[in-house]
Amino acid sequence: MWESRVFAGVAILCVGACATAQSEHYRTGFGIKEIAVQNAQYFDVTDKAAKSALKPVFEKYGDPKIYITGNMSSVDNPDLSRLYGVGVTSFKLKPQGKAFWAIKGEKLTGLLTPIKTAHLVYETADLTDLEATLSLIGDLNKRGQIFTIFERQFDAKVVITINRSEDIPEYSQMREIKFPEHIDHFWL
Repeated sequence: MWESRVFAGVAILCVGACATAQSEHYRTGFGIKEIAVQNAQYFDVTDKAAKSALKPVFEKYGDPKIYITGNMSSVDNPDLSRLYGVGVTSFKLKPQGKAFWAIKGEKLTGLLTPIKTAHLVYETADLTDLEATLSLIGDLNKRGQIFTIFERQFDAKVVITINRSEDIPEYSQMREIKFPEHIDHFWL
């Protein structure tokens, strides 16, 4: 009798441990450690600095489903205060893809040197859902010693943009971001 109870208890513990290990292995979003390591390598900073900058984002939103890295710059037109970017879209459980984006704001002209950029995308399974313009929101917009973080939202979609602070002048403001499905769908 007691042997069957012990066996049942051991079986329950094993099943629980297997379920926990399996759910961690098949996460659909990127964890803070993954993004911190990738950002540290991409931006050439320490893992600790990257994790520290990302901590408020992960506390507020959790694991992003999409992680985008690439470069952006302004165009040689003093009348356009915009940055245009191109990069790689990474999904946890899908193949990588290409991403294009445009950012409207103030005092973004003359930034002709490529600016390394990362985006964390929340509440969407596919980047093509981001055809709408996302506007500046929230309390995560801040400039730190190492990173500058911008938070934007449209309906249930949130995009966090990360840049090295040294690459974005203090006087610049990024107001709106758009991820067109095709490069010819940018703002005119």
